[in-house]
Formats: sequence, C-alpha cells, structure tokens
Amino acid sequence: NYHRGTPGMERVLYREIPSSATRLTLLKTGAIDVAEDLVTRERRSLEDDAGVHITSVQGNLGVIFGLNNSIEPFTDKRVRQAVAYAMPIEDIINTVYFGDSSVRLFQGPLPDQYPGYPASWPYQPRDAAKAEELLAAAGKSSFTFDLSYSTIYPEHEQIAQLIRTAMNEIGVEARLQKLAPAKYQEQYYSHQAQSVIVQDAPFVVDGAYAEFLFFGPGKGAVGNWIDYVNPTAQDKIMKALGTAELAQRNALAKEAAQQIVEDVPWPMYLGIGFHMAMRSNVTGLVWRPHNLVHLADLRKT
Repeated sequence: NYHRGTPGMERVLYREIPSSATRLTLLKTGAIDVAEDLVTRERRSLEDDAGVHITSVQGNLGVIFGLNNSIEPFTDKRVRQAVAYAMPIEDIINTVYFGDSSVRLFQGPLPDQYPGYPASWPYQPRDAAKAEELLAAAGKSSFTFDLSYSTIYPEHEQIAQLIRTAMNEIGVEARLQKLAPAKYQEQYYSHQAQSVIVQDAPFVVDGAYAEFLFFGPGKGAVGNWIDYVNPTAQDKIMKALGTAELAQRNALAKEAAQQIVEDVPWPMYLGIGFHMAMRSNVTGLVWRPHNLVHLADLRKT
C-alpha cells in the first residue's frame, strides 16, 4: 500500500567497483546500467556514445579544502587568508575539471543557490604577493603542513597536487597525505587532519542549517571538522536557526556567512555539479539536494 505504487524495477544489483575507469568501461559495454562518480574526463569521453546519456545538474555538491583552525599555524586568521589568496582556483577548474560549466567557485561558505549566500570572496583572483605579505605579518613566511585526501576521488589528488605547487610559490610546503578511505575517515571525523579535501553538500536548502552543520558550536555541528570557533558568527547562526520568519532568518545567515568569509576556515569551496552516467534505456532520475539516487525513481526499458 505504498503511496507511490510498485517500483519500476523488481531487482537492483549494487556493485562495488573501486576504479572509475572500470566503471566507465562496463557502462560503455552495457555490462552495468548506471555508473556513479565518473571523473570529468571520463564523462567527456561518453558525449558521442549513443548508448549512454548523462544527467548533469549544477546542484549544491562541493569540493572543500579546509584548514584545521585549532592546529598551528592555521590558528592565525592571517595564515588562512594567505592560503586563500594563493589558491589556484582557475587552474583547478580548467585542469582538473576541463572548464566544465557546472564547476564554479562558491563565493562564501554556502552553495550559491542557498538563502544567505554572501556572494563575496575577496581572495580571488589569485594574489601571491598579498599571500606573502600576510604570511610575513604573521611571522610564518615559511612552514610545512599536511594535506589529507581520500583515494576514493581521483580528482582530489589532482587538486592536492595543484595546491602543493601553488603553496610552493609562496614559500609553503604542503605534504600530501593520500589516505585509504578508513584512515581518511578517521582523520576527518576525529578532527585530526591539519588540512583536508572533502566532498560534501548540505542536504537542506537553508543557509542557517548549512552554516550550523559546518561551522556551528557543539556536538550537533557534525560537519565542523576544522574546529571553527567565532562566537560572533556562531551566535548569529544559532539565532538564525531559532528564527521562523524567513527574511530575518536569511539575513542572520548572511551576516554569519560574511564573518566566516573574513575568517576563511575554508580557502576553497568549489561547486562541482551533480553528474550521473546511465545507459540510454534508463530513465527517471531525479536530482535532490542530498545528491543520493532514489532507485525507485528509475525505469529501464
């Protein structure tokens, strides 16, 4: 008696195929019907394949480069700002994502469709001289830090390599820590990583919710893996959460976002879009803000 009726498919086989290149090959040959998390280059190779179609939505999914605000030298806001000024955003978009139209810099700590989005990011275009000036003012003209990322997403390794090159140009060494998923999750959830690349999205299209998730105080802020603390911003976040009147709620969220931009706990928040590659006879996919596939939506002819 489920209100949506009987699903269009009686059986779904979900296979673990760690290599995206293998998923690509199996999709092209028809051995599988849907392939998740293909990299941009692989999706491009399918554009002229009549047997495959790709659903793409700008969406809210993002790649975040975060600095642990409780570990030196990132306890100093000037150091975090310097890293942000040195970020090779254009290189990442053009080299890793081939200039894909869905990939863009989120100018603030929220996806660009969310209420409270500040549309303000003073750290780009890249300014290496400004970065060096801030590091000198902080007494950190040269230092080394660890950058952790997971083996799950090949594009994250390319991003990490570009960040390392950009940091070298301002006298900073980023030591890349390529971690297996279990070790990566341990570093991420335990707040042990000095800096980390994360792929995530706030499921609810609400600025106050998203800000609390990633920057709020207390244990409820499960996404605050960079130990962000600023009582001024966090007070506004909590007030916004408790405000039902939307205009006031969104205004508080925007004020909090503007403070977070100044504190720059994330030197990069890159919207990468949602993409799903499927055989041409598979239809019905619906994108939702949680970026998960509801298999009951799908139909196979």
